[in-house]
Amino acid sequence: MQAEVFEGEASEVNSHDSWLEHCLTAAKKFLKNAVVIDNEPFVEGPRKVSDVSSVIAPFDDGMGTLEIVGSESASIVEPGDSFLESVAEHQLDIRKVSDAFAEKGLNCAFVLPDDSNFDEELVVRRVLNSALISDIVVIDWYLYKNSSALTRRILKEIALSDVAENGRLRFICVYTGQTIAEQVYEDIKESLKGGGVHVDSVDEGVFSQKNKATL
Repeated sequence: MQAEVFEGEASEVNSHDSWLEHCLTAAKKFLKNAVVIDNEPFVEGPRKVSDVSSVIAPFDDGMGTLEIVGSESASIVEPGDSFLESVAEHQLDIRKVSDAFAEKGLNCAFVLPDDSNFDEELVVRRVLNSALISDIVVIDWYLYKNSSALTRRILKEIALSDVAENGRLRFICVYTGQTIAEQVYEDIKESLKGGGVHVDSVDEGVFSQKNKATL
């Protein structure tokens, strides 16, 4: 009797795993491109770019190579420098992020605003240009200094763009190193709503919302 029960449980687990794998395979059929927006990038490795400005080219060349367009004053730091120990938790390791997407078969672009030479209109234009051809948009909540105003505007602009195109499948991920509060969640929904994208909560107590085309 116990053997029969155990076999039934194993079958149920395997069926669940098989269904999950099927869903992931289906998702990969149409999820191809991602863009990550963050104003605090760094690269961990033998040589480090601690002051990257402007934007990494919208997509790689298909061979896994990304072009970094930065400022002439970008500083290169060798291993052992104190920079290795002082990298803030909230900085974005673009190599790790790029590798993670590549492992899943996704192209990953980066838009990296430079706080020291900030141009809001230029940042918004670059983000929208990249988002237009990206299935996944990953954006830092505090994109400029300690304010979420720019991120809220970008979310609204993306929503407006999608509505103007009669809608499209879109996955948006907003992240932050700070504690996520209910107000952040509400601000995100309001920003999307301001652009014409109305979403409903997925589950109570979970910071996720969706409609037929957007998650």
